[in-house]
Amino acid sequence: MFRLLKFAGWLSLALWPQGLYGQLSLVLSPAEAVDDGTVIFRLRLNSPLATATVFPAALQWTFRFSTSTIRSIAVDDGPALEAADKTAMCTGDSSVHRCVAAGRNSNIVTPGVIVKVTVTLVEKSVQPVLQVCDPHASSSDGYSIPITVPETDSAAPPARTRPKQEASK
Repeated sequence: MFRLLKFAGWLSLALWPQGLYGQLSLVLSPAEAVDDGTVIFRLRLNSPLATATVFPAALQWTFRFSTSTIRSIAVDDGPALEAADKTAMCTGDSSVHRCVAAGRNSNIVTPGVIVKVTVTLVEKSVQPVLQVCDPHASSSDGYSIPITVPETDSAAPPARTRPKQEASK
């Protein structure tokens, strides 16, 4: 019995920091259609605690998509990365893009839009599905920070259309 209690005590200490800081997550916005056959998504870093003390200095994630609906994707830095003087770099093949957001500094990335993703559709009438998976985050000291992607995170069909000149970060 004592060993079980001792194990439970150690286990709670090991898991305590996650509960203390809350769970960071990467959340993809619903799609916004643009007149020229492209769709815009925004990937956001969310935190349940507005005053969390540990935010990442670097992030990594993977975009997955079907080539039957999506021809290509382009990723631009969002306001949260720009404020931290970081940049997103992505590489991949026709259906998977792995991205890293980092910089040559120890600045932290605070919650907000980290990237704007512009998707070129195969046809204007298709409903794209862009999924985010395999998230990783690290502190400025190089320690791993718990981060998730909500189970429901695959973007819905375009909710609205707007002229291209209005599309912004």
